[in-house]
Amino acid sequence: MPDQLYAPPDGGDWPGSSNPDLAAEASSATPLEAERPLLRPAVPATSSATVDRPSAAPVLLSLAGVSTDIGPYHILDDVSFDVPVRGVTMLLGRNGAGKTTTLRTIMGLRQPRSGHIRFDGEDISGWPAHRIARAGLGYVPEDMGIFGSLSVAENMILAARSGPIPADRLDWLFSVFPALRTFWNAPAGTLSGGQKQMLAVARAMVERRRLYLIDEPTKGLAPAIMATLVKAIRDLKLQGAAVLLVEQNFAVARELGDRCVVLDDGRVAWSGSMTAIADDPDLQARLLGFDLERT
Repeated sequence: MPDQLYAPPDGGDWPGSSNPDLAAEASSATPLEAERPLLRPAVPATSSATVDRPSAAPVLLSLAGVSTDIGPYHILDDVSFDVPVRGVTMLLGRNGAGKTTTLRTIMGLRQPRSGHIRFDGEDISGWPAHRIARAGLGYVPEDMGIFGSLSVAENMILAARSGPIPADRLDWLFSVFPALRTFWNAPAGTLSGGQKQMLAVARAMVERRRLYLIDEPTKGLAPAIMATLVKAIRDLKLQGAAVLLVEQNFAVARELGDRCVVLDDGRVAWSGSMTAIADDPDLQARLLGFDLERT
């Protein structure tokens, strides 16, 4: 392994930052110049959305009144919720609800029009992505964002910030993702889709981060690979990290989640414990429709 590790250029965007879900989010959003209401209500008019309030658990990440636009479209509107200092917070919602844009806004890949994002009490709104990453956030985009022309090893090295990857950390990653050891020197572009997803998650985990933002890691994967990724996220949870996880498979969400935030048309429609929504089929149907796989 090389003695020197390299970081992505300051100010550079994450590779593969285009995301098909953004098109869905934009198509369901409202043009800025429109005079009609910004978004349809997330819940019936007789109800009110349940919005996070500070809980007994210490807060690591806090969004307060965050609104984000893409071109002429409103994608996020006054989004507010907290992520505790440890555990898995699920970010759920129908396609186009704004989940991917929420993660990209937190990560500095989209700039909010208004509102504040605080990480460990510090306002990181407007920070560039590389600075946010160095503050202790790891990001796994839905489109993986790996460097296909580089080897698996080089992809991992690029993700390290503070020096050579510790041997014990690498051994742990190999135990979680054995395929990484097998294809260590192979070009990442030659991996299967599932192996690329493993690499994307492993790259975020190459160093301990305080918060991991993970966007639909199990989408389209075979059950065996899905189980591997679920175990990896569970290990992060056991290590005391915080995870904000977007996931369309409700069985995975139910297994991993401690808390849950549901978005609808760019607004927080509901938030609470994962158990509360997992045990309430009517609430699932009202908030999530039939997009989630309940298998």
